[in-house]
Amino acid sequence: MPGHDYIELTGGPLDGQLLDVTGLTPDERTAGAYLITPHNTHGPRGRASYGPTFTRPDGPWV
Repeated sequence: MPGHDYIELTGGPLDGQLLDVTGLTPDERTAGAYLITPHNTHGPRGRASYGPTFTRPDGPWV
């Protein structure tokens, strides 16, 4: 969507999906996020932790 910033998620159950980070502050972007996974992946209320790497802070989250 025009005017939005997206980060690609790599590895884990959400591999290949894009996360809209438009409203996140710079501190929130460096902290990463715990994201809800599909029910069949890790059971009910499953979470996956994604965040930037030190070598590519503006690159995909792993």
